[in-house]
Formats: sequence, structure tokens, C-alpha cells
Amino acid sequence: MITLNDAHYPLVLMSFRDGVCSPADYRALFTRFQSLATNAIKRDTYHVTITVSTAGLSPTDRKLVGELTNDVPRAEIDRTLGAFVIDQRAVVRGMITALRWISPKMPNLRAVSSVDHALSGALECLAVRGIVVDSRQRERARQWLVGESRFSLFPAAIAR
Repeated sequence: MITLNDAHYPLVLMSFRDGVCSPADYRALFTRFQSLATNAIKRDTYHVTITVSTAGLSPTDRKLVGELTNDVPRAEIDRTLGAFVIDQRAVVRGMITALRWISPKMPNLRAVSSVDHALSGALECLAVRGIVVDSRQRERARQWLVGESRFSLFPAAIAR
């Protein structure tokens, strides 16, 4: 199941809880991203994504995500200043590298080992555009990510 939480915009949070996602799930996710990007273009703003990873993507999933990303117009892609995936497994970091090869349009995608590293990187990306996230919003986003990390293979380590 893919959960997308945009209540903390410009921090767009995601979780892949059970690791089982159908092609329809991925297409629905990209439809939501298209809506976020369209709104960002209208409001002349930007966002970052932070994903709590609980399972790796299969080769078929990686290929589909790459194809879906390649179909996104550049103007929409450019509204995502950075994308962070929280996971400690080297294999997942390798999959992220593979995704960047499959889809050169993939926004500034990085694997990080903890919620705090992801938030720090996300805030830096936003700051480049002069976007400031207040401390209450940051803390609410952090709490959501920590809560979602319970479903990870490394919940204590990721939650740091």
C-alpha cells in the first residue's frame, strides 16, 4: 500500500507499508503527483518528497516507475526540488541508483538512513528557493515519518 501525505506541504511524505503495490497503485501515485505539481505551478512554489521505505522495488516495479517518471512533463518534475528515501539497506540504495539510470528525469533522488537526515536534506533543498518550513510543521512531519517507520525493517534506526 502506498500512502501519500501532503498535509505538511511543501514536505510531501510517503510510505510503502506492505511492499506490495500494483501497477494501478503506482499510476494512482503519479496522478496525485501530477495534481501536486499542477498546483505548485499555479502557486509558483516547490516541494520535496520524503519516503519511508519498507520494501524494495522489484525489477518490474522499477521499470514501471522509470517509465511513469519519463512520461511526466519537465515543468512538473522541476517542482520537486528533492526526493529522499529513508532506508538503511545497501540493496535499496542500489535500486535508487538504478532508478536514476532508468529515468534520467528523476528529481534529485537520494537515499538516507534516518528521518532526521531526510528532513535536514529536504529543508536544505527548500531553502535554496527561499522556502522556509516552520518548526511545528517540521515536527508534525517528523512524527508522521517516525510513525510510518514502525513498519520498516529497522524502525529504531530510521526514527533517529
